[in-house]
Amino acid sequence: MRIRLQAYDLDIEYKLGKEIFIADALSRESQGDKEIGLSEQENFTKSRMTTMFQNNNTKETLIIRDIPTRAWKQVYIDIFEFQACTYLLLTDASTRYTEVRLLKDLTGKTEVDNIMSIFAVNGIPDIVYTDQGLHFVNKDFKKFATDWYFSLITNSPTYSQSNGLVERHVQTIKCLFKKVAQNRGNIYLALLDTAIEPGLPSPSQLLNSRRLRGLAPMSESAKT
Repeated sequence: MRIRLQAYDLDIEYKLGKEIFIADALSRESQGDKEIGLSEQENFTKSRMTTMFQNNNTKETLIIRDIPTRAWKQVYIDIFEFQACTYLLLTDASTRYTEVRLLKDLTGKTEVDNIMSIFAVNGIPDIVYTDQGLHFVNKDFKKFATDWYFSLITNSPTYSQSNGLVERHVQTIKCLFKKVAQNRGNIYLALLDTAIEPGLPSPSQLLNSRRLRGLAPMSESAKT
């Protein structure tokens, strides 16, 4: 190699690789390929691990529920907590009329007694929808359904969205309770006049087909 170079008058000067554009580009390209390869391998490994340990989303048959032909035919029931208090909530599938009761305890007898008092005023529905909480799958509640002749249907434990109507109303009632607490108002007066869904009268008006008297002044013609 040196003999061949003797035929030329050359000055050899050392330069850093980053100052030689072609060499620098080649070195970066090679390094980039390695980085890309590692990145793809890491992503593939993470994807495999995620797939191995993630929960399986079981597909369930879509059940189309009949549209109720009258008020209080289908009722959804749920229990929720707000500011360390436990409430029972019933929602009519047709009118969206909502009953809320404060529960002094979570015994089956207390829950059934409160629901009985609501049914005594509004009538016994044909179907009652609940989740599979212990409040609704105990022997007292099943006996109540048998004695009062209504069908009890519980939603799937792996698909709680099927009870979405009452879950949405629970969130609406909680927001209403928060506003009442901030203004130091009365919860039951708020339920009397407040619409649960936009564009509709209050649930009480829908169920009774008339405006109910509250604290706000109203004419006699408006009450009919």
